[in-house]
Amino acid sequence: AAGSMGRGGSDSGMEDCVGVLQDQARLRQQFLQNLRAAQDRDATTGKHKALSKEYHHAAKKMHVERQCRQQERAWEANRLSQEARRQRKVGKRSDVAQHLQYGRIRVSTLPAAIASRPWKLAHRPREFQRG
Repeated sequence: AAGSMGRGGSDSGMEDCVGVLQDQARLRQQFLQNLRAAQDRDATTGKHKALSKEYHHAAKKMHVERQCRQQERAWEANRLSQEARRQRKVGKRSDVAQHLQYGRIRVSTLPAAIASRPWKLAHRPREFQRG
């Protein structure tokens, strides 16, 4: 009876040992699954952060480019209006006022004016040089 009790007691001890080992294996497996899930979650969060950062960077870049194009259009419109204003102002002047400001160039007297300056011989066009 003592032998059967010892065997029964050792069987129970073995079963307890096997049960503890199974519990440890199950806990280890559960820990590894939780670890993988946490790593996957962290990787996904990192990807989301990177994508969000890239999106905000692209949105900011587009906003700045849009503002630059608007500013360039405003500058161009301003330049065109100033040019039109200047042309209207010049167009309203009389010939006398324009001749006073810019000087009067008579095409028919150009060869005579060049010929009257012998020190500029090298700069005269070939057809106006004395030969």
